Amino acid sequence: MMRCLIVSHISAIKRISGRYVAGSSSNITSLVLDGLKLSGTTCLKEVLANPKTNKLCTMSLGGCALDDNDLSAVCDAFKNGIQLSMLKLSANRITDAGVTHLVDAILKNKSPLAVLDLSNNRIEDDGAKKLVKLFSSKSMLHSLNVSANNIGKEGLCSLVGVVAGKSPLCVLHAQGQGQSQDEGPMVEIYSQLAKSLGYKVQMEGEKVRPGCCDLPANLPQGLLVNLTNMGGHTGSVGQALDSQCIQTDFPLDRLPALSFHHLMQIACFLKGTSSRECVWSEAEWNMITGSDRPTTDTPSWLKIASQRDRCIYISNLPGNATLQKLESMLEMDADCSVEETCLMKDPVTRSINGVGWCVMGNQESVQKAITYFNNGEAKIFGQAIMLSEVKVRVDNAMSAEQERLAMEERENRMKLRAKEDSDHRTLIINTTETQWKRHAYRLAHPAYADGRIW
Repeated sequence: MMRCLIVSHISAIKRISGRYVAGSSSNITSLVLDGLKLSGTTCLKEVLANPKTNKLCTMSLGGCALDDNDLSAVCDAFKNGIQLSMLKLSANRITDAGVTHLVDAILKNKSPLAVLDLSNNRIEDDGAKKLVKLFSSKSMLHSLNVSANNIGKEGLCSLVGVVAGKSPLCVLHAQGQGQSQDEGPMVEIYSQLAKSLGYKVQMEGEKVRPGCCDLPANLPQGLLVNLTNMGGHTGSVGQALDSQCIQTDFPLDRLPALSFHHLMQIACFLKGTSSRECVWSEAEWNMITGSDRPTTDTPSWLKIASQRDRCIYISNLPGNATLQKLESMLEMDADCSVEETCLMKDPVTRSINGVGWCVMGNQESVQKAITYFNNGEAKIFGQAIMLSEVKVRVDNAMSAEQERLAMEERENRMKLRAKEDSDHRTLIINTTETQWKRHAYRLAHPAYADGRIW
């Protein structure tokens, strides 16, 4: 029967260690000493006094202020035959020297250790390289946590190089290292991981060739590699590897949520449409776009098939986004030809509600915009936005008169926008002139300050 002992006060350790933990008749299998300041004390030696007779298989020493010298009691216990399957040493002061002694002790014992947590310590490249020695074909250590240390490129490359393959390591948490990595080192780390997993990465310039990284069939069950919060851009290799199993910083650049096109496909499937093409009635399409509500500003050209085929749906826009900023991003950065952009507004506050529609000049521009989004480059004021194709067919009889009205509405919007831009420029010019006049008057009249006479 498994029994767990949680000690909340350091004075209780001496009273219980001899009888309940280290004694030959002890049946305690899990010991939690988290948060107790054990550095410089003999508590660990007393708890681990009889490593061959105690039945401990799980021990947690998180946040105990342990340094390399304090770790000697744990190392001696491993050398003397303790059979721990999980050891937690997070939030301590362990350095490369302590890791070296711990690894040597574990290897001498041929321990059944399966989970090792060394997160939030002071481990660097040498310590990470030493940990690699634990992952032989006969080892049982399948989970390692070295997050929030100070491991650099060399150490990370060594660790990801033993993920999967002949090694039992299938869970590696290495996120949030103190050393921030540039894109170049991150590409090397991801390339080493790809090699370890059996991916064949082929490059076309600076991009990974699509389809070259087919998922191998022999990946271990429960694979999880966390390389987030590394400080550098993931690069094309990291983008290709990013998944539920391999977590990178790429989702910060490219939103992982379902796009508008995906939602349309799911909705059509639930509707029972046998064709892969998304087909809606005019009433359904008006409901989706909001055209059936008089308080929305949905452009009427969404009802025209020729315009809709060149349209993209934009979402997750920041509240301070503007038409000028969005169009300049699409035209300057994504090299698209933009005809018109409409940002939707809240019917009550009349502020941007985060979504919009954009009709492109040609189909090539639509593909350029989607590629720009897939590369994780679509951002406004540092916030990632989502771009999606609008691949739907509306089952309606669009008359020439309705098309004329839609085009007339667009012309009216463009005229209104031109007037607003002109008024905005006039306001800026007048404000600037007023400020310069005030500044000149202040220089000519020293008694004048901020509009007041002293």
